[in-house]
Parts: sequence; C-alpha cells; structure tokens
Amino acid sequence: MDELRDIKPLVPLSEPVPIWIWALMALVASSLLVLLWRRTRRKSVDQVVLSEAEAARRALEAVRGFRPRDRASAERLQSHIAIVLRRWLEARSEVHATDMTTEELEADPRLAKVLGEEGRATLVAILTFADAVRFAGRSATEDEHRESVERASALVRGRA
Repeated sequence: MDELRDIKPLVPLSEPVPIWIWALMALVASSLLVLLWRRTRRKSVDQVVLSEAEAARRALEAVRGFRPRDRASAERLQSHIAIVLRRWLEARSEVHATDMTTEELEADPRLAKVLGEEGRATLVAILTFADAVRFAGRSATEDEHRESVERASALVRGRA
C-alpha cells in the first residue's frame, strides 16, 4: 500500500464532426421526407379526381366479359349493374336512386328531365330486368346479360 499509482494522462478526444456535416445530413433527411409526403399526397389526389361517370364506366367495363354460371352469379351481376346505374344517376341529379324502387324511379318526373325520355326508358328497362333476375328468380340467357351490360354502358356514355 505504500505505493501509489500515478493518474493516467487524459486521452485526447477525436476531432468533433464539423457542423456543416450535421447540416447536410439534416437537409438530406428533410428532402426525403418531403418527397415521400408529395408522392403519397399525389396518389390520393388522383383517386379523388375520378368522376362518378368514369367510375361507372370502369365498373361496367369490368363486368363486360363476365358470364354467369348459376343463379347466384347472375343475381350478383344484375345487382352490380343496378347499383352502378343508381349511383351514377344520383351523382348526375338530385334523384335519390339508391333509396327508391324501380317503380318509384319510373314515376319520378325528374328522371326524364335528367336523362331524356329515351334514357329514362332505357334505365327503367335495365333496372326492371335486373329486378326480375334478382327478386323474381327469372332465368336469363348469356345474351340477355351481355345486352344488359351493353345498354348500361351506352346509357352511362350518353348514347342510350
């Protein structure tokens, strides 16, 4: 115990990182965050821009080649067509088509004002056929289903 050890000398610290390197790293990080934010914002804006008419066209185009194999798939196809047309009609007018029956739509005078008499007749024919398949159990041929899709597409495009 008589022997005391001497304190070790201080070890010099390495050179501190210059402030300009920290500033450069902060700039790169913030640039990446801004790019990511702009990319996600642009995608959401593109989805909002899609009009109801364009959405209806795409929805009908998606089922254009669909061939119902049984009663359930025929009902789903006709339900899809009816829903697309009713939503499209609501977007074009003040008619609350999704809350109305086909008979109520047919009797509504606003329908002829929005679609014209020929368009109204076409819409009512398509919805009546869809109702017969969905609710009355009417069996339909593949050609009748295809014609229903074609007439609905023509109506949405404005060529009814």
